[in-house]
Amino acid sequence: MNAGTILGRLSPYQAQEYKLRDEQSTGDIIAAITKAHKQYRPEYKKIALYFKGSSPRQTGQKIYDFLKSNVQYVIEPANKQTVKSPSAILAEGDGDCKHYSTFAGGVLEQLGIPFSYRFASYRMFDETPQHVFVVINPGTQKEIWLDPVLNSFDYKKPYTYAKDKKMALYSVSGIGQAPKKQAKAEKKAARKAAGKTVGQKLKKGAKVVLKVAAAPVRNAFLLLVKINFANLGNKLAAAWTKAPSKVRIFWESAGGKIEALKKAWESGSKKKRIFGIGAAPAAAAAAPAVAAPLLVKVVDLLKSIGIEPDELVQIGKDALNEKAQELAKKALQPKAAKEAAEIEVADQAVPDETETAAPAAKRMNTTLPLILGGAAIIYFVTRKK
Repeated sequence: MNAGTILGRLSPYQAQEYKLRDEQSTGDIIAAITKAHKQYRPEYKKIALYFKGSSPRQTGQKIYDFLKSNVQYVIEPANKQTVKSPSAILAEGDGDCKHYSTFAGGVLEQLGIPFSYRFASYRMFDETPQHVFVVINPGTQKEIWLDPVLNSFDYKKPYTYAKDKKMALYSVSGIGQAPKKQAKAEKKAARKAAGKTVGQKLKKGAKVVLKVAAAPVRNAFLLLVKINFANLGNKLAAAWTKAPSKVRIFWESAGGKIEALKKAWESGSKKKRIFGIGAAPAAAAAAPAVAAPLLVKVVDLLKSIGIEPDELVQIGKDALNEKAQELAKKALQPKAAKEAAEIEVADQAVPDETETAAPAAKRMNTTLPLILGGAAIIYFVTRKK
C-alpha cells in the first residue's frame, strides 16, 4: 500500500496554515493533538479499513510499516510545532512523533481498537513530556507500542515518567457518540486506573506530593558505591566494562557527572562487600533511604546489561518504603515537613475518562503507593535542583 492510494481517498490537501499560538507550552501541544484527533475523525473513517488486520497487533504493524515507509521523520523546531490533517501528513511526506501518533490514533479509533496517546519523559527528574506515541491495549498485560520514530515495531523504550491520554472509542460503522453503556464502562475503567496510579484522595480531595532535591539523592548513592554497599562498587565497575554508554546515561540523566560516579566505584570496588547497613560506617546509616530512587533504578540498569542485581532488588524496595513512610509522616505534620522535604498540597479531582496517568509498572518503578493511616500517599522523585 502506498501513500497515493490513501491520499486518493482523503479530502484534497489545501497547503494552508493557521497559527494557533505564538508561544506554545506542553499543555498547548497536548490540547492541539486532542483537537486534531477529533477534527479529522471523518477523514480517518475514509481510510481505516485499508489498515485493518486480523488482530490488533497486525493492524498496528500495518500502520507502523506504512508510516515508516511513507512519512520521513523530521523534528520540528521548538518555535514551530504543528498538527496536521492526514492528507497534509502524506502529501508533505514528513512529520514528527505528533503526526505519527495522530495518524495512528485516528485509524485505530475507527477500527474500534482501544488505544491511548502516551506522553513520555526520559529525564529522571523532569516529568515534562518530550515525546508522544500510541499504545494499543493501554494499561493491560498486552500493551503494543506503536512508535514509528523507533526502528522496530512494539519496541518498548524505557521512559521515566508518562501520562496517557485516552480518546472515546468510535467504530468504523459510523461517526458519533459511543453507546451509553460503552461510554459508562470507559469512564469507570478510567477512574479505576486513575485511582491506582495517581493514588486515593486524602481528606477533602487533597493529594500530597513529596519532592526531594536531586543532589542529596546522588550524594547518598555515591556514598553507598564508595563503601561497596551490597557490592555496588564492584557491580558498577563491571557494568562500565560491559556497557559504558548505559552507565553514563543512567548517571547523567540523574544530573550527575560520570567522573564522580567512576571515582566512587573505583574506590568501592577495592573494598570488601558490605552486606547490610548495620556493617556500614555510622555516617551511611540513612544513605539507603535517601538514595532509594537510584537504588531502584540501578537494578534496571544492571538487569539490562546482564548483571544479576542480587539483594539490591529487595534493598531498593525496602529503602523506598522507608523513605516514603518518613516523608509521609512529615507531610501529616506540616511544622516538621520543612526539615526534610518540600511539600506541595494540591486539591485534585479524579481525572475524567479522557485522561489517566500511565501504569505504574511502566514508569521505571520511580513511584511507590503507600497506605498510611487510611490515606494513600505517593512518593515522587521529581525535579532536579
